[in-house]
Amino acid sequence: MKRILGLAVSITMVLVTTYMPIINAQDISELPPELINWPDTIYFNATIVTMDDHRLNDNPGSIVEAMAIRDAKILALGSEDRIMKLRGPDTRLVDLEDHMVLPGLINSHLHVQGGFTEVARLMNNLSSVVPGYYISLQVESTPAETLAKAKQAIQELRAAFDVDEDQWIGVNLKLDADKGYPSISSVSNLMDAYEPEDRAIRQSDLDAIAPDRMLYFGSGTALETPEESDFYERGSAEDIHNVWFKVNRGPTGEAVNEQVLPFQWQANAEYPAVEPAQLSAMALAHEAGIIAEDTPASHRIILLNTFGFNRTDERIVGSLMDIFNKDKRGMDNPGEAGMMKSSPVRGAVRDLAWTQMPNPYQMAEAIIEQAKTSDNLWRAGVTHIGTRLDTGDEVTAYYSLLQDRGRLPYRIGWHYEQHNFTTVTPDSARQLYAAIGAQQLSMKNSSPWIWLLGIGSEGDGDSVTRACLGPVIDALPGKEDYVKNVIEICPHWVKGNFAEMSATGESILRGLQAGWKIQGLHGIGSYMIYLFGQRIEDLMAQNPDMTLERVRSMRHSFSHGTMLGKVPKVVETALKYNLYLPVDVGRSLVDETEAIEEFYGPEGYEFQAPIKSLIDAGVEVLSDTAGFHDVETIVTRAHPYTGEIYEPNERVDRVTAIKLQLIQAAKFNMAEELTGTLEPGKFADFIVIDRDFLDPVEVPDDEIGDIEVLMTQVGGEVVWTSENAPAVLRELPHFWGR
Repeated sequence: MKRILGLAVSITMVLVTTYMPIINAQDISELPPELINWPDTIYFNATIVTMDDHRLNDNPGSIVEAMAIRDAKILALGSEDRIMKLRGPDTRLVDLEDHMVLPGLINSHLHVQGGFTEVARLMNNLSSVVPGYYISLQVESTPAETLAKAKQAIQELRAAFDVDEDQWIGVNLKLDADKGYPSISSVSNLMDAYEPEDRAIRQSDLDAIAPDRMLYFGSGTALETPEESDFYERGSAEDIHNVWFKVNRGPTGEAVNEQVLPFQWQANAEYPAVEPAQLSAMALAHEAGIIAEDTPASHRIILLNTFGFNRTDERIVGSLMDIFNKDKRGMDNPGEAGMMKSSPVRGAVRDLAWTQMPNPYQMAEAIIEQAKTSDNLWRAGVTHIGTRLDTGDEVTAYYSLLQDRGRLPYRIGWHYEQHNFTTVTPDSARQLYAAIGAQQLSMKNSSPWIWLLGIGSEGDGDSVTRACLGPVIDALPGKEDYVKNVIEICPHWVKGNFAEMSATGESILRGLQAGWKIQGLHGIGSYMIYLFGQRIEDLMAQNPDMTLERVRSMRHSFSHGTMLGKVPKVVETALKYNLYLPVDVGRSLVDETEAIEEFYGPEGYEFQAPIKSLIDAGVEVLSDTAGFHDVETIVTRAHPYTGEIYEPNERVDRVTAIKLQLIQAAKFNMAEELTGTLEPGKFADFIVIDRDFLDPVEVPDDEIGDIEVLMTQVGGEVVWTSENAPAVLRELPHFWGR
């Protein structure tokens, strides 16, 4: 019966569209409605750019005047005359008044989870505040001076205020290039050398300063960061640093920041007594202003004193020691040292121990509210995202919202980082993905709203500004040891020796062995990509059933890609294993330029997001982000803040640039059969914009970022319209409300 009905529908469509003059309206109206494929909506009087040429080139594909939509999908595209012949008695007609239509953009690396968690708190009067006293303290030339400075500041604080046992004292250490600490990693390096005796600042130092109160030193991250800009102009570092702020919870859970005590460091203050025998050769090198070898500083860390560690341990489920030790990054026992070494761990511990967390159903409502207000979602023309979900509550929030409403505000391809859950012990993390079995699916074979893409790990690749470039580029003279041992992070898990791996690194490798797709693993630098290929090659040699064809079909993928380079080994590896390499050009220009100039010199610029070279080589490249500002940066190679041009030979045309956020991003998310272009049978995810994106006269390259999204539609339903949109668009019903 289904086949007969399908045949009847097809025959009817042919009759209606091809032989319309032969069949009159009365004949059609007498047919059962199930046999007539009337569109729900027809958009006409538009320039609809389909991007249906899937190749990475300057061809935008078919450009048509009208589009018919039925049951959330595109029914037909074509000339206005042809598409209007499909209309039925209940078809809504929408005149787009000669505006341009593009496919909805896909942001393949958007961390929405922290945002909607915070929105849920605001909606439910829950607090994200960690009460305490906090200071942004610039480091001094030596660790002894920095410790003395912190000690003096804390003594003055406690003399002026009664800090109780449930309030943190947070010292957020700030870099100072003039003092020999030009980067976050160089500050972190004070605290997290491999061996305890090599650490210039240790947990015992914090215990000596405040044995009876909760104290931490943070580098590049914090349990709480006061809104210092409320008091001073942004960017005036000397003004906003070295001031104590009290942070408390307001009546509805909001943060109340109060500047309570300025601090003036006395350079001639008496340093704390330190016996020379207590300092290792590495620490003495620090004192002399020399960075010694073999120092694996994490990009961002938090060091807790013993009192703060124990109080936090009391407030969480499981063992804080185990949580810290899962992501050891080269250290045998960071938990014993009181050290948090990754952002996911910091966020989880902060939220679960010290803030008020919303439940999954509160989060679900916040997902809707975030989509309405965020500048990175509907307003930017984004209809589909790729992300990680960090906690079970976040996963539940999306699936419960889908269960309740039948759809989501946007499509989401997500990946597991469940090995970082606070309740997952190191031993269970090592076997987690092998134990539960590979579960990833393409969008076509899963829900069209949310589907699991694989597993990833923020802390088990390399890092922005600390890319793993390996032996393919030399550091500047005099910087070699520092670059190879401090700046560059080449992940230890690629060595293949489980005994040397962190629990999180081992979980990823065992997951790869078990058939999981690797999705969104930090792949910043060229050598990181090559080393990943080497691990695949080793696993293929161990398992004959892991054929090259199977590996290529997985589309293993990375994130960021700010220093990929045009290195033959990288290109060969990416092509052989069909690796997908996202590139964030804007972040590369902003974050990597200083590191290139400081450590590598002119040769380093050849590694700075070389999109055109990788495209020309046939590598599967995509944009790590989405939005017209990002398109402009890819096209112009202009620094987003200074306007300076970097590597102009890596520019691409605007059509290629936006395809990196369309069909290429859809392929990255295993969704190209249903999204990424406007074609019959694909989902009706599209945007209406205020200008002709294709016209370089109307929209010069350096004004692409000024294009405004007037309307965003997901799955045949309007989700957002701009106040500048034509009245006909503003009057359309919004599925999620306004």
